[in-house]
Amino acid sequence: VGKLREKLQDVRLEREQEQHRHKVHISELKAKLHEDKMREVQSVRESLIRQHEQDVARVVKIKDSEIQRLQCTLNVLRDGTADKVKTALLNEAREEARKAFDSERTKLQQEILALKTEKKQMEESLGNVMQADKMKATDLRIAYQTHQDEIARIKRESEKDIRRL
Repeated sequence: VGKLREKLQDVRLEREQEQHRHKVHISELKAKLHEDKMREVQSVRESLIRQHEQDVARVVKIKDSEIQRLQCTLNVLRDGTADKVKTALLNEAREEARKAFDSERTKLQQEILALKTEKKQMEESLGNVMQADKMKATDLRIAYQTHQDEIARIKRESEKDIRRL
């Protein structure tokens, strides 16, 4: 009985030690997972910060150019006479019209290019169909001639057979 208790106590002690080792191992894995997660979060954070800074710089550049354009217009309006104002507004209207015209022209050029490509493909397809049609017509003529020759041969043989009979 004493040995059994001692053995049972040894088994319990081993089990507790094993459980302790497992707990330590799990704790280490959790710590490693947490470190990896924190590194990944940090790298994502840094990339988002860089992207945000780039976006902010781009927006600032756009706004600066808009402010500069408006400042020039304001200076012309403030300093100029009616003719200068009229000229400035006319120039601005021309610039906007030119931009609209350029964008429309680009769109139409792209459309023309697409239509030319489509036309070329259609012409190639038509050429292929016409070539196939010519080949088919040639085949039909050859078959017709072959059939006519066969009919003539059969007629001659029939006439020979009739004469012989």
